[in-house]
Amino acid sequence: MKQKRYKWIAVVAIVVAVVGGWTVWQRNSQPRYEGKTVRQWVEIGRPTKTYYTNSQGFSYTTDYKRKELHQALDTMGSNAGPSLVQILDAGDSPMTSFKAMIARSKWVTDSIKSAAASSLGDSLETLMTASHAIRYLGSNAFHVIPDLERIICDNGKPSAAFASAGAMRSLGIHALPALRRSLTNAPVARQQMVRLTIQNIYTDALKSDDARVRADAALALSEDPRPPFEIIRILLDMLKDPDPKRQSQSLNALAVHLPTMAPSLIAGYRAVEKLTNSEDAEVRRAATELLRKLPEPDPSKKP
Repeated sequence: MKQKRYKWIAVVAIVVAVVGGWTVWQRNSQPRYEGKTVRQWVEIGRPTKTYYTNSQGFSYTTDYKRKELHQALDTMGSNAGPSLVQILDAGDSPMTSFKAMIARSKWVTDSIKSAAASSLGDSLETLMTASHAIRYLGSNAFHVIPDLERIICDNGKPSAAFASAGAMRSLGIHALPALRRSLTNAPVARQQMVRLTIQNIYTDALKSDDARVRADAALALSEDPRPPFEIIRILLDMLKDPDPKRQSQSLNALAVHLPTMAPSLIAGYRAVEKLTNSEDAEVRRAATELLRKLPEPDPSKKP
């Protein structure tokens, strides 16, 4: 009996040593800045609540103190990415689910429910601060896009998926392939969030310094039933492109939206009119058909 007992003690000791060693290794392997890990800097960058009393009663404001976090991220750069993903992965832990259950429970006291809800709020703020950190890293976070895609498609990570989608938006057109895959692979209830993220990325791209990126974004948004008005100006600029294919793409998009969004735009009418004399037959046809849908400009008004 004693031998068996000693064997069990030895097994437990080995397990404890392995787990302890693994924990220490993970902790030491994380990038640090001024002796603090990425998670510690995220906690520092989390918003804090300032409580006060006003004429309407007790209230609070949220203060964002992220200067220190940004300094740490500037130093750690791309090395911070995997640690930020770990924070997102841990955001929907069993403990988080337990706290949510307590906060919704009818069988516990209000003080316990309030404490659970407050702790949940802190967890959500940590997630959103980690998402903000990824956005701040920008191109230094491109290598974590596959992880963000995995989280978005994980049915067990609803809170982290929301934070990951926000981070994806900030990574711009580089995140689009992963988001398009997520439209198929993510849970059905999450696909509208993915669509909105894709639309927001294209809307942000309308302000790009790269004319080609602006044009591609305008064409993509033209497929939406209610695109932003900014696409009209960009599509009209595309008509100046020497490539007949690009001109045709723009004319086809304008045929859908110009008559409803800006039918009396004189600059639009004149730009389309010029292409009715194009050397390319497809461009001439598309321009002529579009022109029929538009009212002729008032001669008394300047173009």
